[in-house]
Amino acid sequence: MTSGSLYIIGDKYIVDTYSILGCKGLVYEESKLNSIVEFIDNNYEKIGGILLTDEVYDEDSKLIKRIDNLEIPWIVLPSIKEGGNKGYQELERLAEKAIGMKIKI
Repeated sequence: MTSGSLYIIGDKYIVDTYSILGCKGLVYEESKLNSIVEFIDNNYEKIGGILLTDEVYDEDSKLIKRIDNLEIPWIVLPSIKEGGNKGYQELERLAEKAIGMKIKI
């Protein structure tokens, strides 16, 4: 089990909101993707978990692949804009991977 700070990666509004609750944040912009990945590489021992907003999550992104390779726990937070579908899709994918059959969550 990893110990460390909980990070949120999302837009400035979400990062500022979660910082009130004690999360550390990384403001996501497409142009900052490489610097966010580099930050995670350099600080992964200090990261206990990562919250991602729907807007940031993309299953095939460099960010997700790096987080998975470092085995940092993460979850997708549903947003009002996206209707929460990506978070549920990821849960369904993980459940299918774990039990070997597709289930609807």
